[in-house]
Amino acid sequence: MGRAAGGAVAYERARDEAVEEMLLERLARTDALAERAAGCRAAPSRTALRCGP
Repeated sequence: MGRAAGGAVAYERARDEAVEEMLLERLARTDALAERAAGCRAAPSRTALRCGP
């Protein structure tokens, strides 16, 4: 693989990682908003919400 091709692969990988991080941050903010709106908090597993007292 030439230097140009290697650079393109590295760029795409870095770009994909940046997009993934942005989406994960957006998901975390949305989860927090939904939890506050519902009066719930995340269960330890983060796959379910516990609502109420």
